[in-house]
Amino acid sequence: MTEATAGGGLVRVKVDGHRTVRALQISPEAFEARDADLLSDLIMAAITEAQRRLDDNG
Repeated sequence: MTEATAGGGLVRVKVDGHRTVRALQISPEAFEARDADLLSDLIMAAITEAQRRLDDNG
């Protein structure tokens, strides 16, 4: 399992060895901007980074 963050830690994701998202944490500060597109981008960035880390270690 690996973990990655985006937005300076506003979004944190854990992905298992099968590239399945096992945990997603969103900091309350991420909602302050009320920008759904930005939040979506942060989530996707964290997932992509976690999956990339798996590929690099795998």
